[in-house]
Amino acid sequence: MPDAAYYLIFLFDKDLRRLYSIKTMSSSYVFPAGVLKENSVYRYQVVARGEFPENDTDNVSYAPFGSGWRRNMFFTSETPGFNVPILSIDKFGVAVWHVSHPRTEASVYYLVFPVLVTDPDGVPENIKSMEVTYPDGSTKPLLKYSDNPEWGFNYLYVEALEDISSIQDTTNSSGIYTFRLEDFEGHVVTMTDTLDDVASNLLPRPENLGPPDGTNLTGTTPLIKWDPVLGASYYKVRIMSAWSYPTIHMSSELTQTSYVVPSGILEPDTTYSYLVYAFEEPIGAEVDFYSCITPFFGLAPRFKTGTLGSKDTDGDGIPDDYEMAMCTDVNNPDTDGDSISDGNEDLNHNGIVDPGETNPCSKDTDNDGMPDGWEKDNGLNPTVNDALLDGDGDGYSNLREFLAGSDPNQEDQTLPTVGNFDTDEDSDGTDLQVVASEFNRKNCSESEPCECDLDGDGDVDNIDLALFAEDFGRIE
Repeated sequence: MPDAAYYLIFLFDKDLRRLYSIKTMSSSYVFPAGVLKENSVYRYQVVARGEFPENDTDNVSYAPFGSGWRRNMFFTSETPGFNVPILSIDKFGVAVWHVSHPRTEASVYYLVFPVLVTDPDGVPENIKSMEVTYPDGSTKPLLKYSDNPEWGFNYLYVEALEDISSIQDTTNSSGIYTFRLEDFEGHVVTMTDTLDDVASNLLPRPENLGPPDGTNLTGTTPLIKWDPVLGASYYKVRIMSAWSYPTIHMSSELTQTSYVVPSGILEPDTTYSYLVYAFEEPIGAEVDFYSCITPFFGLAPRFKTGTLGSKDTDGDGIPDDYEMAMCTDVNNPDTDGDSISDGNEDLNHNGIVDPGETNPCSKDTDNDGMPDGWEKDNGLNPTVNDALLDGDGDGYSNLREFLAGSDPNQEDQTLPTVGNFDTDEDSDGTDLQVVASEFNRKNCSESEPCECDLDGDGDVDNIDLALFAEDFGRIE
């Protein structure tokens, strides 16, 4: 390059560990004896700088551009062998990855080709080439070795596209992509994969990720959360070092929209980044469509862990980190005021409402009109709608007994009649006409009251009708 002041040459092993670097003003370089080993695979990258460091470097270029698996790869010698390699596209093959543009946040689509190659004679040492042919017959550059056991592939090619219509799928072509694998003995393996209608299957990106970028935590087991993604079957959370590789932790497939990083994985006082991926296909099926917020690990949201002991300001048993990530108040041990402490609702103190737990952010978890605390005190189930059950067999439902302030476990009580609207000493057909006239009314209020809103929830609905039915025919 005529404008280059000097070059930097970086040498990496097949797993991207830097082995060697050198500065030179020449446009060629021969590695000295002893640097490279026989029967090995290496990667390299050349960086051109327009100025020397003492003159403030302003102009830099990379060949190839990018990092990680994108760096060029070469073999010091062919690895002899006789086995036929195996090509698998069970987990990916061809897929569309929906992400955000790093500056404009507009949609960008990556056509990705992750495949898994196995060969007893060595991978990548005995693999000569791995390529893909598009439906229109064009053959793209070779897939490069990129060992990602947490994803289930070890060869990859990626093409970025801003126009979704330029992706060849079953709506504008056969949609068939052909993979061709060849080893140094001349064994050739081919497989095909079909890409369905992209526009109809594209997944939105996960949004509103938490903890927010730059959060300082007080522990080492953060709660990661995000909004539900329309059309997603499951999610995966990926924890990385502060700016890039390596992957520190990958969750299993998740059907909920939150995840607590297990203890023992993250170090205290350390900065990490994270991404949330959404997948359209069912768990275990080949991935064709998935999404996340960014393809650039350096732009992923980051958090810093705290000390090993996590702070609990209100003493409810739930660490402040989790309370700040959900809706509970770090200064109030009973956020929803249902007479059950937050720690006794979130029993495992993980910041998530798991099956069998009541919601510390809702006074009435099962939305049956009876507060969780009252249900628990009276032996009812606050996670199951049991409003109209009559456990003591006295003819009054649990909800009716709650509204009357009576004991749902004591029989033979006589409660004041609530269904006598005409004050004629009984609940009869005339009162039923009043209920019918107000049935399905919404938004009852003090200024516009509903006489038949017996449970006081602001509507006249089936629950009120059931409460009225309990009194029908009774005489005060």
